[in-house]
Amino acid sequence: MHRFFSPDKLGGTPGESFKLTGNDAHHIINVLRKKKSDAVTVCDKDGSAFLCVIDELAPAQTIDAYSVTLLISKRIEFTESKFKKTLYQAFVKSDKMDLIVQKATELGVSEIVPVYMKRCVSVPDERSAAHKVERWNRIAYEAAKQSHRSSPPVVSAPVDFKEAVRRLKDTDVFFSCHENATVSLKHFFTNNQLHVSPEQTVTLSFTVGPEGGYDETENALLEENNIPMVSLGPLILRTETAPIAALSMILYEEM
Repeated sequence: MHRFFSPDKLGGTPGESFKLTGNDAHHIINVLRKKKSDAVTVCDKDGSAFLCVIDELAPAQTIDAYSVTLLISKRIEFTESKFKKTLYQAFVKSDKMDLIVQKATELGVSEIVPVYMKRCVSVPDERSAAHKVERWNRIAYEAAKQSHRSSPPVVSAPVDFKEAVRRLKDTDVFFSCHENATVSLKHFFTNNQLHVSPEQTVTLSFTVGPEGGYDETENALLEENNIPMVSLGPLILRTETAPIAALSMILYEEM
């Protein structure tokens, strides 16, 4: 069942009519070649999922003018993770960041925040960074559809490391993935009792450094703010591998 996202909140009443427009409508009509009465899943802006049937397809001269009218058939019971996970990822080369965004989305991340750090190999200027964030949000959107998320994660505007550390401390659980850490992520989870009841939602955030690792001033900032440094194991992981490993371990703890 193909999945799409509506930017609106849907009431969920059987027979309720709404439209998907632009790229999604173009994809339904020209790529998937869906017909009237075909079924798709649509999630609204609140993450509620609905089984819908196509009522009308309207191709157009430009992609923005495409539209597909759908009718809600029934609500689908679907629950996202109770952990709202934010990844503060040091800027890396574009192809590596593309991979991080895609796989982090598949593994349930809620937000990705690019971070300027001292040893980043690739540091875009403000205008270039804005274009990259736009691209990464498109990648996250497509990955969310493919992995049947109830809502796509957000790739936010870049911040400096000091701001990332400040935001870390605003969440329930936070840590920094660090190659020199002596405490494993497994033991960190045990000590922080990450298992929660179905009624709870826990915010969790963590940082991943650049190719060259954290520099001395960044290490000092982590220590000054009492940010736990955790190890992902005895091997040295590439910066694009570390967030995938960390999110996989978190996913295991959620199950």
